[in-house]
Amino acid sequence: MHAESATGAWQRYRYRHIVVDEAQDLAAAHWKMLRAMVAPGPDDIFLVGDTHQRIYDNRVTLGSLGVHIRGRSAKLTLSYRTTREPSPLLGDLPTAAGTR
Repeated sequence: MHAESATGAWQRYRYRHIVVDEAQDLAAAHWKMLRAMVAPGPDDIFLVGDTHQRIYDNRVTLGSLGVHIRGRSAKLTLSYRTTREPSPLLGDLPTAAGTR
């Protein structure tokens, strides 16, 4: 991605950092676009995904697309989803239609 700046110089990368959620559902074309938007570096792309929640069959090898995660990734072993404790409180919230 190239954009011409006010000085007329070509600027190769538009962003310094990119955050990707639901990364498991991106196709190769999406990864290529993201790679083109940020310069390779130690903190270039932060991605979060869960292959067990994949809704598309977009299986890609990130390294072949210029997104290198080897030695830079971590697997969470503790669930950070909402626990059951807040559930009784949620019953007091109105529904999308405005009624309970």
